[in-house]
Order: sequence, then structure tokens, then C-alpha cells
Amino acid sequence: MKQLSLVASLITLLVFTGCVAPPSSSSRSNTTVQKESTQAAPAAASNRDGNYNWSSLAFPTGNDRTSAVKLEKGMPKEVRLNQGFTYEIVVTNLTDMTLEAVKVNDVFDGNTTFTSSSPKGTASQGAVAWDLGALGPRESQTITVKAKAAKEGYVSSCATVSYNSKLCASSPVVQPMLKLVKTGTANTIKCDPITYEFVVSNPGSGAITGVTINDQLPDGVVAADGSKSINFNVGTLKAGESKKYTAKANATRTGKFVNSAKASADGGIKAESGKVSTTVTQPVLAITKTGTKKMYAGGSRTISYTIKVTNTGDGVARDTKVVDALPAGTRFVSASDGGRATAGRVTWDLGMLAPKASRTLTLKVAPSAIGKYTNTATASAYCASDVSASHTTDVDGIPAILLEVVDLEDPIEVGSTVTYQIRVTNQGSAAGRDIKINAIVPSQMEYVSSGGPTNGSATGANVNFAPLANLGAGKTATFTITVRTKSAADVRFKVSMTSAQSPVPVEETESTYIYE
Repeated sequence: MKQLSLVASLITLLVFTGCVAPPSSSSRSNTTVQKESTQAAPAAASNRDGNYNWSSLAFPTGNDRTSAVKLEKGMPKEVRLNQGFTYEIVVTNLTDMTLEAVKVNDVFDGNTTFTSSSPKGTASQGAVAWDLGALGPRESQTITVKAKAAKEGYVSSCATVSYNSKLCASSPVVQPMLKLVKTGTANTIKCDPITYEFVVSNPGSGAITGVTINDQLPDGVVAADGSKSINFNVGTLKAGESKKYTAKANATRTGKFVNSAKASADGGIKAESGKVSTTVTQPVLAITKTGTKKMYAGGSRTISYTIKVTNTGDGVARDTKVVDALPAGTRFVSASDGGRATAGRVTWDLGMLAPKASRTLTLKVAPSAIGKYTNTATASAYCASDVSASHTTDVDGIPAILLEVVDLEDPIEVGSTVTYQIRVTNQGSAAGRDIKINAIVPSQMEYVSSGGPTNGSATGANVNFAPLANLGAGKTATFTITVRTKSAADVRFKVSMTSAQSPVPVEETESTYIYE
């Protein structure tokens, strides 16, 4: 036992530059491992069944709780001369950090010949070294060594361990990026707002501070508050973060408007969006109205109108409507295209009217009297100025004078008197003017007297009445001529009539039978 203890006492710790050298310690048998250790025997140790004598030492303090690394060595209880034997070295990281450049060195006495090891070591002049590299927190690694004894006595080797521990500090290297995407309404009409959307993002690897968006609007477009630019204070954008903003603007005229927005951030970081194009159009209405220029009143005659509405602009006319105010004294008869007559007006709801498109409407009304009738139609649509057109129709009356002649007695005896009644009736819609009545008395008769609204006189066989200046529509004038019969005959009493409107005579006869 004295010599076994001497062998174990040769285990020492060598510490490389930068490491604190631990105190030396005597090796102990498997039953005398340091009582201070709280670490369980490494799982990698494969000969904990009593065939090995184990020794261990924690470095640098000798206490597992306060040391960095633990070295354990298991030697066979005995070996045979010239026969190979195996022993193990277990290295354990006692810390919660990685130990770098872990190296184990084992030096043999003169009676031990190194054969091989796993992992493979570097042998030179009675020693073997193993560069184990990094040993993770609480990690163990077992070295299995094969050797031979050259002579009777004892075999021994002394193992040392060294390592480096590092305190590292680092700063991330980031590259923040700024990206701006702008989209907007592609086509709109002047009265509708233009909607712009801005998406600003940081596709880089670090946060950006002081981010702002500025959109300098093109000439002819103003922000909702009337300003010439749209601005947003974005603030900070984390890596991978994006923010979206929406703004509305209004066009002050029609045309095509193109521009881009810019974003900037602290550190001189800038970005510009692609160009956004908006085309602004506007409907423009035009209206014409034609119709009956002149007509005569009476009967079922109607005035006809044709209304044509055209969108001469470059924008769609929405909610297009035509309203026709019926002239006073007229009555609605009919309308095309679903025109509705209510409260003295006719309304057409035409809906959408495309640029350069037209609609033609018709309307019929009946006048109640003669006179001038002016009719006005007005067209309107969303975002278009109202337009109107008028048409005037002259409604004249026309006299229609009926001439009737009757004898009040027939037949009549020779020597008797008979009266002829001449009735003039204006069946037309205008007054008859300058109405003249002329009668021719047959030779079998002679003139006695006459009567009526104007004076009559006889010249030979002709009886003429002074002109009747005016005979209103629907009015009747009655003239009479009394004659005396002179001889028997079947005679024809002839009356003719002219007027200012009808200079061609209208003739009427009445037969009378005269007997003796």
C-alpha cells in the first residue's frame, strides 16, 4: 500500500498561461475519493465494478463545488508481465461554461510501455498527450489507454490537465434598411378623393429610429387639408417591422398626375418609393332640344320634343338625370325611356353615361290654348355641371266657319214673303275676321228686307252685308233676308261667304218651291 500511494501522489496539475495553478494532492484509492465532491462518477467511466483502483482530483481548489475540472484515473488492481493492460482517464468539466483547449498529458514510469489509446494521443519520450479541444458544461470525456509492463514491480503514470477559460463579450453587427412602397388610386373622377397608401418597412437586421415619410404632391393635387404634401412621423422601426399609413387627396383639375414619396431616418438612411400614376377625369354634359315649331290648336294635336344628352367629357357621368319642366297650359301625353311625369315635370333616370355617349329622349304634350309654349329640359350628373336647353312652340288657332242657309217656309205661294236664315258658325280655334255675306235673289223673287249683326243692303239681285269684323271660336252669327215671290218656279237661293283667312268664297244654296 505504501508504494501504491507513492504512485498516486505523482498526479499533478500543470496550468498553462492565463490559468491559476491548483495545489498538488495525494491520490487515493477508489474508496478514498475526496468527500467534498458532489459530482457523481462520470458515466463515461466503464470500469467502476471494482477491477480498477480509482483516484481523483478537482482543480484548482480540490473541491468539486469550487473547481473547474476534475481528473479521475482508474488503474487495474494488478497487471501481468508482458501482457497488455488497460487503464482509463476521465476528464469532467465541473462548470456551467465551456472549457477551451482542454489537454491531458500522461507521463509513464520506466516500467510502462505505451501501446495505444482512444482517442488517439500523441506519444513522445515516455509520455502521451491528448488535445481534447472544448469540453462543454458538465461534460465528461474518457481516455482509454493500453500499455504493457516490462518487468515485475509496479507500473505507474502521472496525468496532468490544462485548459483555457474565456470571458467573451460581443456586439451585434447590424445593417438596418429602409423600404417604402406607395400605391394609389389609378383612375378616378375629379369629385372623388384620391387614396394613397404607404407601407414603410425595415427589412434589415437592426432597428431604425427617427423614421419619417414625406410625399410632395404633384401640381394639381392637394392633401385633404389643402396642403401640398403628406407627412407621417413613423418613429422607430424594429428589424422586420412594417407600418402602413393611408391618406386622401383631391385633384383640382383633370389630367395625369405622377409622383413618388420619400422616407428618411436617423443616420442618413433614405428610401424612395416607385412612381405612382393617377389619371383624373371629369364628365361634361351637353344637351340639345328640338321639337314642333308651329302648330294649330284643336283636336288631338300634340307638341313633340326630342332631347339629346351627351357626355362630352372624359369621365363617366354617374347618376345622370334629365328633368323637363312642362310648360303651363300643357298636358303630359307620353315620354320615351321610362320618363315619369309627376308634379308638372317629367324625369328620366339614365344612370351611367360613358364618355362620348349619348341618350335621345322624346316627349309629347298637348296645349290647352293658342299661344307660345317654351319648354326647358335640364340634365345633371355626379361631378358634372347642370346644363339646360329650351324650345318654343307657337300654337295658333284656325277659324273653321260653317255656312248654313235655310228657308223658314217651303213651299210658298206666289205673292207671299219668305225669310231665309243665314247662319255662320265658327267651329275652329281662332276668331274669324272680316266675314262677308253676299246673297243672290232669284228672278222669281224680289228683295224686301234684311237683318243680322251687320247691316245688309240690296243692289239689284245682290244683297250684301257689311263685313263682320270678328267671330270668335265657337260663336255663331245669324243673318236674315226676306223676299216676296213673283212667279211660280223651283228656285235656288244662293249665298256666298268670304273671310280674311279664307278669301275664296264658300257657297251654299237653298231650294224653294213657289206655286200659284
